[in-house]
Amino acid sequence: MNKLKLILILTFLGFVFLSAFEDVFSRSTDFNTVIGDVQNAYYMTGNPAGIIYKGNIEVIDFLGSFNKNNFKRAYDPSSSNILNISYFTLRKLADNSFFAAGISYDDQRYRDMYGSREKDFYDDYFSTIDSSGGNTGYYGPRLNIMYNLEITENLFLGFSGNYGVERGLKDTFPETITIMRNSSYNVGLDYRKPAFGIGLHGRYYDDQTYYESVKSYSEVIPKTYMGYNVYFNEVSSSTSKKKRNRNGLEYGGNIRLNKSDKLVFNTNISGLYRLSRSEMYTSYSKPRGLWERKGINILTDLTFHANETFHTRIYGEYLHFTDWGSSLISNVLILENEETYAHAGGLLVYQPSMTQKAMAGGEVGKVSYDYIEYVFPFSDTRNGIEWRFFGGAEFFLSSKTKLNFNLEYGKEVPKFYWNTDYFQNTALTISLEQLFSFGYIEIMFENIKKIPANDSQSISLIQFGLSYRTK
Repeated sequence: MNKLKLILILTFLGFVFLSAFEDVFSRSTDFNTVIGDVQNAYYMTGNPAGIIYKGNIEVIDFLGSFNKNNFKRAYDPSSSNILNISYFTLRKLADNSFFAAGISYDDQRYRDMYGSREKDFYDDYFSTIDSSGGNTGYYGPRLNIMYNLEITENLFLGFSGNYGVERGLKDTFPETITIMRNSSYNVGLDYRKPAFGIGLHGRYYDDQTYYESVKSYSEVIPKTYMGYNVYFNEVSSSTSKKKRNRNGLEYGGNIRLNKSDKLVFNTNISGLYRLSRSEMYTSYSKPRGLWERKGINILTDLTFHANETFHTRIYGEYLHFTDWGSSLISNVLILENEETYAHAGGLLVYQPSMTQKAMAGGEVGKVSYDYIEYVFPFSDTRNGIEWRFFGGAEFFLSSKTKLNFNLEYGKEVPKFYWNTDYFQNTALTISLEQLFSFGYIEIMFENIKKIPANDSQSISLIQFGLSYRTK
């Protein structure tokens, strides 16, 4: 089976699983993946009509992740463990259509969370906490489906959707219960010719989250936040509840131009919009915050296949969005935020034979954040240069055994880490794939380390995976 197509299918699988519980405001694109099929625009757009695949496949994945936060913010967990098991299948229905479906189950454990009743305190401007600590577990299934149809010659239609339900429980008093229900729906059209292609795509998502904790002891003090620096002390003997509803849209189009298979140009432009409403109830009803986020995302790349040995890619990404949050109590503007990301990079691939491949590349970009709160004046304004270098190799140890490893080193300007200006990041990924008579088995190991500026403490992430797929 063509490795490119497998990568694209698994990318789709991972993206819809990720978005099932957490709204992905802008889609992440991995430009380091070497794209061989010039007509396949899915890697950049997420358009379900843009996937090219003819055949059947089954994939079973196990993934474990261990994150140690020696350097952390006040309401981050000290560590987290995540286990995931997933099953994915794709079936050809006819010469002009295929259907894909997957199911996944996650078990996430967050350790030593001081005061936070939120799954991610720093991802919501309107939050609730208390003065206790403890561990929290999140678990639940996710389901996704996709359908792709060639409705006329060269014109493709695609649908995809996912639905997830997640339940969380804090193991210390007050025992906060969390229920999250998310759904997302994608639709797209893609017109493909050998020399050019054009596509349109859209996404709608709906996120409903509910928190409730039992009555608190008098020494457990609950607080509700509006922004990151304004809070209200609640009556500690009351039952604390929170409801959050998020709805969003993504819409855009892409264009591909190419001269045979040697020179390919792709670009995609997407508009993004999300509205979040938070309502908190403690001693009495307090509809709290309305949060709007909107932006634009532009992705582009130019790939040149000089010959069978050398391939190069130049790419760029631009993301700009603005936020505002207002109080539903006094109906006044509380905060504003503006962020810009602009990155450009390049990749060189050397493949002297079918059994050997090496790649190297790098990217650099500028990011800026401008966060302002108005109730009590506070601002966090920063600009910085991010960069990273990466390289790797892939080769066959035998006719049935393949080894792949990648290294990465870079600098990252973090968001809402007020106690550091940047992270120095290193990453190592190693995978080993073995062919058997019944299919392929692959094991994967990844180690990521983030070291903050002028600090010996770090954030460490270790992941391992086991995957089986049919031939």
